Amino acid sequence: MKKPQPRREVPPRSNENTKRRLYDIMESSQLAALFDGMKYEGSPKHKRHPHLFGLTPFRGERDDRTLCDTHAGFGPDDRARIMRLLGRAQSASLVGNFIWTIDDNGWIYELTVTNISQNQHHGYPLRPGEAITQQVFSRFEAWASPSYSPHSRDSLAGTAQPSGIA
Repeated sequence: MKKPQPRREVPPRSNENTKRRLYDIMESSQLAALFDGMKYEGSPKHKRHPHLFGLTPFRGERDDRTLCDTHAGFGPDDRARIMRLLGRAQSASLVGNFIWTIDDNGWIYELTVTNISQNQHHGYPLRPGEAITQQVFSRFEAWASPSYSPHSRDSLAGTAQPSGIA
């Protein structure tokens, strides 16, 4: 595996969410039901420049939030990339009390519910040292290694071990 690009400056986490858990690998029908009708909507609190994404400015304190555009390189035209990442999360069964996915650039993203009644979610990049990243990577590696699809292979090459990402 090649070494991923160095990370841009990411603010340190103020506290670790120890309640994150991956569920056991689910049947494809269960996963399909979970992802059916899911909507992704960006969140201005995870964008340095929310106006570029058609979002209203975030007026609160960002504290330790990671930013999709600044830290992980998402742009306003990355809708297809987001949909591919959601499909990857479903295929690799990266679900639990959150949903996770791994990008070709090595970032692991966590999705959380924004509006449960509309099945709407938003996501954000995780820091490499967060406890859940090793579990997500291990599950993803078990799924991606045998398939050797170009996208899964690129992700593995870009991700390496989460604890080793600079």
